[in-house]
Amino acid sequence: MMESRQESANRRRISGTPLDLRYDVNPRGIREVVIDYGEETREVWRPQGEKREFEAYELFQMATYLKDLAVQQRRKQ
Repeated sequence: MMESRQESANRRRISGTPLDLRYDVNPRGIREVVIDYGEETREVWRPQGEKREFEAYELFQMATYLKDLAVQQRRKQ
């Protein structure tokens, strides 16, 4: 029995976050994260020290920080 395109796509779909490495989604190549707050205000994050790219744990920590920022903004409104 042949499966439909939709069934095939659903089977390949990743559940979880892009940083969930058990699905072999590797975060390599991220060298800079820019957050644009508008009105010419932005925050730029780059890896510290000799590293050229962010690692999964650092990106996870950034995501946690951004989530906290979003919660604070919602509370202000």
